Amino acid sequence: LCKRGNKHFTFQTNWMSQRLLDRGEAGNTLYSGGLISNVTYRFFNSGYLLTTSMYCDDIGQWIPVQLSWIRGLSKSYYKVHFSVLFRQFLIPSLLQHERENMACSIVDFSKAQQRGFVAAYMEVFGESDPNEALRKLKGCREHFGQSITRVKRNRAVIMADEHALFESKCLGLLQPCEDDGPTHDEKVDKMRHRFPKIKAWLDWWTMADVKAMLFPSHRKMLEDCPNGDNGLPSSTNAQESMHRVYYMFRYVGLFPHPSISLPF
Repeated sequence: LCKRGNKHFTFQTNWMSQRLLDRGEAGNTLYSGGLISNVTYRFFNSGYLLTTSMYCDDIGQWIPVQLSWIRGLSKSYYKVHFSVLFRQFLIPSLLQHERENMACSIVDFSKAQQRGFVAAYMEVFGESDPNEALRKLKGCREHFGQSITRVKRNRAVIMADEHALFESKCLGLLQPCEDDGPTHDEKVDKMRHRFPKIKAWLDWWTMADVKAMLFPSHRKMLEDCPNGDNGLPSSTNAQESMHRVYYMFRYVGLFPHPSISLPF
């Protein structure tokens, strides 16, 4: 599939498509383990490799089900990738709730990726409310953890003897709020007062559309998962580990050289 106007090329084999839409022998059910989407930045000399993967029970591994070469990293490039993906779910044999469940994804915290996902979902499924699309997204905890580590290392922001306390407060935001305990916003306020130099960092992670993806107390849950656990992975680590395999293929010559000219 080639979208010339968007400088975009999407690749999928028949086997990938079959795995994506296959109904399991147990209960004739579709895949429900969540789709992971992530960018490999240095595979091509020009442009980027965007991959969406699913977990394959037959081989016990995450496998790519759709790969795209994209010229840039703006919303429009992500939108066309997700639109191609979602249109595969419009076949008559899939019921509406099955299509919606298949679209559930985990992404990183790229604003462009999130907005592209939402725009594609609304366009393909005729959804008028962007919040309905956001309900299908889950943010990557691993990226949050990496950000915590970077802040801890900055002695001008967090003193050495405060590392453990800071980390425990951050990880506490990932836990569901108890009925008789502090609310999520109360936890955040306490962190602002205890660590005033992290205000800008904390403000970013607690923006409405970011915290709605990451923190359980603000996640827009599917109706059948009111406790915040919708069966999706908590990070894109599986996809990011696949990047190493791509780079290995590139260097041993199993893939065409990344400097190859694309037909547009």
